[in-house]
Order: sequence, then C-alpha cells, then structure tokens
Amino acid sequence: ADARDAVPALADALVAAGDARDRSDVMAAIARDKAAYRKAWLDHDSGDRVNPCRFFDALRAQLDDDAIVISDDGNHTFLTAELMPINKGGMFLSPTDFNCMGYCVPATIAVKMALPQRQVVGIVGDGAFLMTGLEAVNAAANDIGAVWFVFNDGELAQIAQAQEMPYQRTACTDLGALNYEAFAAATGTEYVEIRSDDDVGDGIARALQASAANRPVLVNVLIDYSKKTQFTIGTVQTNLKRFAEISTGSYGAVPPDKLIHIDINPGAIGTNHATPIGICADARDAVPALADALVAAGGARDSSSVTAAIAKDKAAYRRAWL
Repeated sequence: ADARDAVPALADALVAAGDARDRSDVMAAIARDKAAYRKAWLDHDSGDRVNPCRFFDALRAQLDDDAIVISDDGNHTFLTAELMPINKGGMFLSPTDFNCMGYCVPATIAVKMALPQRQVVGIVGDGAFLMTGLEAVNAAANDIGAVWFVFNDGELAQIAQAQEMPYQRTACTDLGALNYEAFAAATGTEYVEIRSDDDVGDGIARALQASAANRPVLVNVLIDYSKKTQFTIGTVQTNLKRFAEISTGSYGAVPPDKLIHIDINPGAIGTNHATPIGICADARDAVPALADALVAAGGARDSSSVTAAIAKDKAAYRRAWL
C-alpha cells in the first residue's frame, strides 16, 4: 500500500483496538525542550551577524499560514526544522531521504510556478546555492516570484561542525567568496541584504513585496552558525559511541579483550568498549610509532605465508577474469 494511506489507517485501527494512550507527558516534555532550545538561541550573542531564531521568528510573523517553506541540505536544514514553526501539514519541503544539495533553488521555482498565488520561500545554504543558483535566470525570465534566503557563512557548515567536534579540525569546507549583489544583477533577480538582526524585519518585508510583484529575490543573510544544531550534536555523539564499527565496515565487530584505542578526541576513548590502553593522539602519528615499538620489542613477525596467500588469491582472481 501507499504509506500515506496505510499509516493513517493503521493508526485508526490501533486507536479502535484500545483506549488512546495518554501522551500529555511526552508532549509537555517536547514543548519544554523546544522552549529551552529557543531560549538558548535568543540568549546567545550573535554579534554583528543574524541570529537564526530571531530570523525565523520574523519570517514566520510575515508569512501566511499556507506559505510553503523549502530548504536545501546543510546546517540551515536543521535550523529550519528546529526553529521555524510550520502551522499546517505539507507546508515544508526538503530533500530528506538522500539529502541532495542543490535542491532548494529549482524546487522553489517549481512550487511557485505550480502555486503562483501562494507565498513560496527557500532557505538555502551558501554551498548549496552555488550548485544550482544560476536557475535564478529562469525565474527572472519567466516572472516567477521565488524568494531565496541564502544563509551565508562562507563554509560548508554542517560538514565543518561534524569534522570539528570529533577531530578538532576541519578540511576542505571553506567556500570561495561570491559577490551576491553582482550575482543578482547578472541573473536579473532582486537583491536584498540582511547583515544583522536590525535588518531582519525590513529585509524580509522587501523580499516578500518583490515576490508579490512576480520578481525573484535573492536575500543574502549573514547568518550566525556559532551554535551547533541539536541534530549535529546528537549525530556526532552517536557516531563517536560506535568506536571503530563504521571504519571497519561491520556493525557487529567484536573488539578483543586487549584493546588499544587511539583517538584524537579524549572523550571518545573507552566510550563504547572497555579500553585497557587509551592513547590520545592523531592516528597518523600514533600508528607508525606503535608499529615501530612493536617491531623493536619483539622483532618482525614472519609474514611470508600471508604474503604468499595474498599473491596466490590475486593471481587466481586475475586468471578468472582473463
């Protein structure tokens, strides 16, 4: 069956089979946690950049209840999910299953074409915008009033945060600089810049006014990503607890009794498996040093039989192909 038919039918059958379960304590806990999360963002000093919670509060206040919000994939996706109230079902679209970057810009155009009378806004990271941003030309050429709020921080923030938390460093996440105002001029779209919290209300209003006049709008939002999303914190903590299962490709890997755990993050050592010996170091330094120490302590082990077996298997595999 189609899940959209089967799941409601299954829910109705479960309710009919017995008394509805009291969910008030769960709902109260969720509401309490969400309020605490919002408060943490509102209390956070975003400096001269845009506080995400204040941005989403202002956006929600200016959107109709049936407005459609579309995200891409990245840090902005989870900030949208965590901080942007969606008042009706089906009013939030994102590339969830495969998390494809580059989705938001063309999706916003397509939805606005299909529903020109509705407000349609996209929330897109600067990295994702670079992938499909030139589709704005088509929106301008066809008078499609799509709005893209580009969360601009100069890096692939979701990847950078996921790297920095366990490894204390990032690699290949910085983005090249883009002149968004020149980009808007080149593609024929309206340009709005939101540099700080003071600009948020007026910037959103200007973008929605231009959209109502069938003009596509690029809004450059200098966003504050200095606090990590709940999604990032949860997924990184979960992955750290797996120890070496991801890297070995086996979720059922059983560690030996005499285990040496090398990790650059001291908090990860011994998290999931008892570790008699923990070494806080970069593996690219520690593993060669450990190998040298083992050789020095007992001499090199005769590996000729293993080497011969590998050579034999490789030769047989080549012969099978030939």
